[in-house]
Amino acid sequence: MINAADKFDIGRFHHLKIKYVLDRPADDRLLAEILTIACAGRSDWNTGEWETLLAHIRGSELTVGEYLKEAANE
Repeated sequence: MINAADKFDIGRFHHLKIKYVLDRPADDRLLAEILTIACAGRSDWNTGEWETLLAHIRGSELTVGEYLKEAANE
């Protein structure tokens, strides 16, 4: 049985700017989803690489929806 708390509709956030997602609380579900997508399965980040990834997201003018489309095409 699927619990309502387990459902997450990322589509509700497609209009938000991706760069502001990083300002959300550390336990935020949207932030977790975006970072999971941005990491593309990679977990062995050094500090410089991680900062570069975050800087790329912070510098983006894409919306969440546009970012997701871009990530799907990579």
